Amino acid sequence: MSTWLEDVISGLENLNVVAPLADIYEELRRLRPEPHPQNFDAIIRRTLESNSSDSDAYSGTNDLFYSVDGIGGGVWELRSALEYTPNSI
Repeated sequence: MSTWLEDVISGLENLNVVAPLADIYEELRRLRPEPHPQNFDAIIRRTLESNSSDSDAYSGTNDLFYSVDGIGGGVWELRSALEYTPNSI
């Protein structure tokens, strides 16, 4: 069985790398075999937040997710999908 982190990444990839939490929950319900734990949604939020430097809950290890509208906004994106432009001087 895959890890929660692997499934959240796969779920966001399936959702074109950016999605509101409600869509991420729905996609992971489809991806993960039942029975789902009672704290299913909380596990997904924890996975996103602990792997995002945007969050106070960031573990400091993997910086994989970006909070599009800021923490609490409910929309997440794979950080690898962000387009960075160099700062101009």
